[in-house]
Formats: sequence, structure tokens, C-alpha cells
Amino acid sequence: MGGCVNRDAQKQSERVQKFAQDVVVPVQVAKPTVRDLAETFEVTGQIVTSEEAMIAAEVPGRIVASYVKDGDFVRAGQVIARQDTNQSTVRYRQALAGLRSAQAQLAQALTDARVSPNRSTASVRAAQAQLDQAKASLRRVRAGDRSEQRRQVQAQVDAARTAMENAKKTLERFRNLYKEGAVSKQEVEQYETAYAQALSGYEQVLEMQRMQQTGARPEDIAIAEQQVRAAEEGLRQAQAAKQLDPQLQMRVDAARAAVESAQESVNLGQVDLASTMIKAPFSGQIQGSPVPVGTYLGPGTVFAKMVGGGGSFFEGDVPELKLGEVQVGRSVTVRMDSLAGRTFIGTVRSVSPSANSVGRIFKVRIGLLAITPEVKPGMFARGQIETRVVSGATVLPKTVVLSDSKGKYVMIKEGDAAKRVTVTTGLETKDVIEVAGVDKTADVIVVGHEELADKAKVRLAEAKK
Repeated sequence: MGGCVNRDAQKQSERVQKFAQDVVVPVQVAKPTVRDLAETFEVTGQIVTSEEAMIAAEVPGRIVASYVKDGDFVRAGQVIARQDTNQSTVRYRQALAGLRSAQAQLAQALTDARVSPNRSTASVRAAQAQLDQAKASLRRVRAGDRSEQRRQVQAQVDAARTAMENAKKTLERFRNLYKEGAVSKQEVEQYETAYAQALSGYEQVLEMQRMQQTGARPEDIAIAEQQVRAAEEGLRQAQAAKQLDPQLQMRVDAARAAVESAQESVNLGQVDLASTMIKAPFSGQIQGSPVPVGTYLGPGTVFAKMVGGGGSFFEGDVPELKLGEVQVGRSVTVRMDSLAGRTFIGTVRSVSPSANSVGRIFKVRIGLLAITPEVKPGMFARGQIETRVVSGATVLPKTVVLSDSKGKYVMIKEGDAAKRVTVTTGLETKDVIEVAGVDKTADVIVVGHEELADKAKVRLAEAKK
């Protein structure tokens, strides 16, 4: 039975083949096209934003003006509300007054640091001179005076009187200048000291002269010795005061620090004043109704909610099996059903490093180009992600490619006959498929090719209108 031949089937096949060769089949043809072909898959998700902020007051104050309402678009740095500035203005003026006071104290400290060392040096010299003079007087009292010494003492008296009178006049002049505000109190004190020293010197030489006239008595010698001791004590005090001069520089440093602290207080006051102007941190849209005018806001109290437009993304869900096909930088076409199917172009920005616990779904973030105000966070969207791109691919409609046990093929028209051409396929989309093995100039049969046999007779048919 295995060797029997079905003669009837053979005859029938021959009749069909003969009929197929005799019948002229009407067909339509098209040439392959060359273009860039991209493979995509769809992800679904929603529009999200990374720029969402609660705009709050930085300083306490009542809202006196509001310049936005729900849905308004604002620019980065735009003033959207203004608070009452009375308290901030008072604090700023207080800080300015503190700064001026600190600056005056620094100026006084600098003057003292410049003048006081000279004054203390002069005091030491004067005290040393008084001590020398007291010692000389003691020597004279003990030794007794000659006529020449009497004349010398008289000359000293005259000189001391003149010095005392000059010091007194100078002191009176500086006191008047101080009343007029031309000199400082320290300078007046300096000349008071000089006058007191001149007066003391004058009295000492007068005493010397009296002692000289009356002769050296025990009590005179005791007085002269006491004057020497007093002069020594005065010198020690002047030297001690001189050792305090380095502290003047410390006062200058402290005064400078006080000025810096006061300046920072002024800067803070300026910041407080500027903060009464509530500004948009970025460009975007006001979401919800802002706080009404007249409301008192404390630091951190929210005035309005704002959503940025420039920071909007399409966030889609990618299954684990497709994750390897999603790469950063891939082009994506995003369509939004709520906007009548309007599409936007974007690129893959990032892929989440881990999946959620349900369904092994990864989040992919896609940045959108040329986004418009109609696109709002929370909108549903669909994205077509390019997973592979072939440049210069030869493509045909997917329905043209046929297959049987021998492989895939297409039918082309050569003259008045159909010819079978074996092809290999590559990337395919919803409508077309990449093919290799067919000439780009060939007339590929696109209508009427399903039942054609190799070498069947064909003719061009008019396309249906």
C-alpha cells in the first residue's frame, strides 16, 4: 500500500496547475521602500512633576496684597504676594541705629589707641622729672644754698610759674573747645593732668624757695624727703598706667567685632524686609486658591501651592521582561487620551533601580519636550518606547510576506508572470516589516499574491478607488 500512487490526485494537481498557468491573475504591485525603522513597545502611566512646592512666608506679617489666583502661570522670581512691612521696617531701623553706635565706639577706641600711648609716655616723663626735681630739692635742703643756687631757685620758680600759667590757659582753651564739640573728653583730661602737674611743680619750687630762705630745718628736710617719696609714687603710677597701653588695641578689636555683629544685624533686617515679598521659586502654575488678603502668616505658614511645568515627566510602567530593552536616551512618543490623542516627543531619562513588589513592574521616567500648559500632573498617558532602530531598512507591508514549509517569500512581477523570491525578515512594526533578499527596484505584488504560484500569469489591475 505504501508503494501505490494516487493517480487521481496527480491528475487533479496537473489540471489545477494547468488551470493556474492558463488563468491570468489581476494583481497590484509596489516597490520596496527604504527608511529608518524603529521597534517599539507601549507603556502606560501618568504625568508627574518634580517641581511641586508649598510657598510659605519666611517672616511674620499680614498679607496686604495678593497678585495671583488659582490656575495662574508665574515666572521664577515673580512677586506673588506682599506682607505688611511695619515690623520688619522697625527691626531694620533698630539694626541701623545699633550699627551707627558700634561705629562711633570703634572710632573712639581708635582715637584712644592712637593718643593714649603718647599721653602715658608724657606722664611717665613728667613724673620722672618731678622725682628728679624732688631729689634735687632734698639735696639742696640738706646741703644749704649759695647765692648762685638762690638765683637758680628763683629762675626755677619763674619758669614753673610760666609753665603753670601756660598749662592753665591751654586747659581753659580745650575746655571751651570740648563744649563746642571740637575735641574729645580724653584730650581735655590730658591737659587737666598737664595743668595739675605744672601747678604741682610750681608749688614745689615755691616750697624749695621758702626752704632756701628759711634755711634747712629738720622739718624741712622731712618735708623734702616726703616730696621725694611722693614723686617716686607718682612715677610708679605713671609707669603702671603705661603698661595698660596694649589693652587699648584689645578695645579696638572688641569694637571692630561689635561693628561686624551690628552689620550682620542690618543684613538680617534687609533680608527680613525683602522676605515680605513672597516670590515664586520657579516657573509654574498656582494650584488651588491662595491665602486671602488680610490673613496673618507666621514663619513657615503656607500661602499657596505651586506646580512647575518645566519639571513635568511621563512616568510609565515597564514589565521585567522588557526592562533590558529600555535604555536611557531612547526616544519616546507620548500620547494623552484626555487631549484628544495629542502626542509629545520625549526621551528616557531614568529607570528605577528596583521593581515594586506586585507584578515585577519597574518605573521609567521620560522627559517631555515642548510641553504645554494643558499637560497637568496626574494625567493618564501612553508611551511608545523605541527599543531598536535600523537605519536604511528595506521594508514592505507585513501582509506581503508569505510563508510555507520552505520558508518566507514574496511574489514579484517579472513581465507577465509571477516569481517567488525567498526573503529573510527583520524588524517589524504594526504595519511594515524589514526584508532582505528582494531588489529595491522589484515590483512586489501586494494585492492578489496570496494564491499565486511561481510562474503564474499575472496582469496589472487598476487600484480600487
